[in-house]
Amino acid sequence: LYSYNENANSVVYSLGNKLLLLNLTTAVTSTIIEASEKSTFSDFTWQQNGESIAYFIADSKIDLGLYKIKTQENFVFNSELFASYPKDSIIINSSFTQLTISVDGTMVFFGLKPDDIAELNNGVQIWNSGDKSLYPEKSTIKNFSVIPKVGVWDIPSNTFSVLTDDILPQVMLTKNKKNAIL
Repeated sequence: LYSYNENANSVVYSLGNKLLLLNLTTAVTSTIIEASEKSTFSDFTWQQNGESIAYFIADSKIDLGLYKIKTQENFVFNSELFASYPKDSIIINSSFTQLTISVDGTMVFFGLKPDDIAELNNGVQIWNSGDKSLYPEKSTIKNFSVIPKVGVWDIPSNTFSVLTDDILPQVMLTKNKKNAIL
């Protein structure tokens, strides 16, 4: 797996359990991170100006990281260290919840998917005429509980927040990604 930055002067790639950065101008390769043998890296995302790279780390679970190229700093998000992280969720990258870095490189946005929810079927359907969606649609999406949520990791303060929930399931980030409309 590999990914070029927007200027096509650098490429990030994984080789076994290593994540590497190749500067195509100077032909210098640097190791971003070397993980355990069972680890893999994927879903590389560049900051708009090419100064940072976000990536997924998969071993027994999926976490993510952010590498700042100029300072050669690597930050790793470990979901187990955040009390606000929903314990029944896994980190994902999808078209709805893309892995994204803020313009200033201080925040990483990513998707959270709930673990499979057991189907409750007792044969009775209760329809409420005041609901915004019909019962069949509502039961398919389980009141928005199965729709991926969007989380944000603030690098400088090392904090985590979930932006969307079952009541406000959709988000649109502003261009600089400093504000969100829910």
